[in-house]
Amino acid sequence: MLDYDALHGFALVGSEKIPAAALLPFAEAWITHVALPGIAGAAQQVDAGQYGNAVSTVALDQVGLAKLVKASKAQGIRHPKGAE
Repeated sequence: MLDYDALHGFALVGSEKIPAAALLPFAEAWITHVALPGIAGAAQQVDAGQYGNAVSTVALDQVGLAKLVKASKAQGIRHPKGAE
C-alpha cells in the first residue's frame, strides 16, 4: 500500500537532501503518541453517537492545508503526474 502522506513527508525532507529514513523516528513517534490515541478517541465518540469536535474544525484544517501547500511549493514539491 502506498501512503501518500508519507510520500509527501519524504518529498519535503528530500528537498533538503535529508534521506527519507531520517523521518521515520519522528513519524513513528507521531503515530504512537498522536494518531493512535486520536483514532481510539474517535472510535469511542462514534460508538457513543457523539460527532461534535470543538478542537479541529474544517476552518482549522483549511488553514493547515493551505500552509502545507505553500511550504511544499516553496520547497519545489510538485504533484506526480496523474495525482491531481
